[in-house]
Amino acid sequence: CENLLSLFRDFAEHYIFSICDAECLVLFNTSAELLKSYSLRHCTKGRMKSSVEENQDYNDILACIQLLIHLSSKDFLDIANNVESGIKTVDVTKVVFFGLEQMIHLMNHGLLQYPPLCSHFFYLVSSMIDCYDEQFCALPGDLFKMIVETLFFGM
Repeated sequence: CENLLSLFRDFAEHYIFSICDAECLVLFNTSAELLKSYSLRHCTKGRMKSSVEENQDYNDILACIQLLIHLSSKDFLDIANNVESGIKTVDVTKVVFFGLEQMIHLMNHGLLQYPPLCSHFFYLVSSMIDCYDEQFCALPGDLFKMIVETLFFGM
């Protein structure tokens, strides 16, 4: 699963702008399933982790956040270039907020101490709030609360 995260992140970074709408939707849906699988496999609250495990979690969660950033950039590029795409903003926001929901359960205060992970996470969240404020306000209560709590911790 961990190597797949890196593969998807790298693929999205390099090809998100050149793939057709149908392929983009496949990438969105497959990425969402990958993030869900990763979250289910790694959601072990209450168990103490070794420094090696925490470092692996850091690398994996950073790859997940970077993947979400790359997926969200599809919408920004289409808007900036006035491209009429078959990819709707709602498709992009659903995938990104779903991915955030999967990842936020795995993040802890210790992981947010890593500056690269923290800066990528806050970049993603702030850009989503800035561009999709209505969708952010309409998030399920639990997810909204977790994101806001994480933002408070970061401040």
